[in-house]
Amino acid sequence: MEALSVSSGIRAKLGRKVPPVDEDEIAQCFANKCGVNLIDDREDNIAGARAAGMRGVVYAVHAEFEREMARIGLGALLRV
Repeated sequence: MEALSVSSGIRAKLGRKVPPVDEDEIAQCFANKCGVNLIDDREDNIAGARAAGMRGVVYAVHAEFEREMARIGLGALLRV
């Protein structure tokens, strides 16, 4: 994986999370990123993903999430 630069401000913010998030966990998130789909519960993050050319799926209500995943052809992923 390419070098990941995490600012001191982000380190401090993540350190306040309960439980705290460390740099290894951040690196795992980026290592698993394929840059095609984003599943998130925040509309602003989904809008950013869509603006970057990604597919964004809002996860707020599970039944709606399942329908949207099926609609875009990713429903089988929920049965893995």
